Amino acid sequence: MNSFITKVGRNGINHSSEHLETLEKLFHLTDHNKIFGYLLDYNTEIFEIFGVEGDLDPNFATLTELINLFHIAEDSFNVFLGFHDNYSDYYPGTPGYDSSLRVIMEDGTPATGWSLPAFPDAFRTDTLDYALAEGVKRVQNTMERYPIKESHHIDVLNVIFEKDHSIGSPSSRERNRQGVQLIIDEFDSFGVDVTSEVLTGPYVESGIGWFLDTPRIISTPLSFDAEFIPLLEFIYHGKTLYGLFEDIYYDVLPPGQVEIYTFLEPILLGANSAAHITWLDSKDIELDKFYLIDLPWMALNERFMEDYEAEGSYRKITYDTDTFVEIDYTSNTYTVMLDGRVIGQNYATFYPKDDNIFLIYSRDAKSLSQPLPDGWNENIILQKMNGDGTKENVQFQISNGIITFKVEAETPYKLIHLESFINLPLILK
Repeated sequence: MNSFITKVGRNGINHSSEHLETLEKLFHLTDHNKIFGYLLDYNTEIFEIFGVEGDLDPNFATLTELINLFHIAEDSFNVFLGFHDNYSDYYPGTPGYDSSLRVIMEDGTPATGWSLPAFPDAFRTDTLDYALAEGVKRVQNTMERYPIKESHHIDVLNVIFEKDHSIGSPSSRERNRQGVQLIIDEFDSFGVDVTSEVLTGPYVESGIGWFLDTPRIISTPLSFDAEFIPLLEFIYHGKTLYGLFEDIYYDVLPPGQVEIYTFLEPILLGANSAAHITWLDSKDIELDKFYLIDLPWMALNERFMEDYEAEGSYRKITYDTDTFVEIDYTSNTYTVMLDGRVIGQNYATFYPKDDNIFLIYSRDAKSLSQPLPDGWNENIILQKMNGDGTKENVQFQISNGIITFKVEAETPYKLIHLESFINLPLILK
């Protein structure tokens, strides 16, 4: 998987067309990398159920405008849009609402869900009953209504499975799991992978293409002398894709440590950044996360973890020969080694996109030096990439096979090895 997976927020954005400026900028600054973007909070003031009339805020986008946004994003900027959707939280007053499809707890009360500003009453669906009565049809309507391709995100689809004690239609957790699978399979029939929240074993081979989080419950107290180890990551890395979203640290770490863990742990644990662009700020495209976390993740996400070392604040995970990730929490340092080449180190990235291109990025302005591949002593161009698609040539020096150059902070660069020119034979007439 070599795609940037991100949720696309609405903070400070008044109309859907404003997203195009952000997507175009990302397109250029990521060197045209493929992006999956899940539109988030499009309809918080209404309801989070797509595939029915009235599922959009008309002031933000008409159906025609949003469909146009999907097409332009894909055709012009290599961005495949979907929604941050919901099939398990259930809201009275929304189209198709049926109280008989709610999960009823053992005490006779309905299981509560995630409330919205306009819908403080939220419940949980019995997912099998809901899938059979409404859910599968909703998938079909959503796919008919919107040009969604390849990927679609459904919030908390695979996390909570209560027993339903409804008198008319009781169900077990297993029946609820079957209901979730029906939703996943229906999207799959349209060629669309579902992504969801927390990595859970029963869904690794279910058709869920990516999980937002691994279950890193770091606030859990231990009653004996022990520490958490990356057991789940060792089991599933290379078999499925997962992220590590930073919100799990907010309530358990001091603010100064949150940023450190936000970067070091995904890098160590084989996760992508689970980025949320334009989430807190309409200008925030989280370029740091793409270059510092997601590019190393793209290089390693199909490999298997083989060894784990821990001593003090130092951690190391080894994949195979000359491929490892090591971090140190105290010094806030890390190294990512890929087949004997350092591709990430201490908030700088030197990523081999292909045989002739490296993508380069540093959080801080500095002088960078890196060894070049064999045969790269000439026919080289170094370019600074700008958000408008323009590029600026950058000076560099090469000595003993090592390239050295100065970089600006939070600015991407592209190092290109030009293929040898073909000398055509001269034909005499």
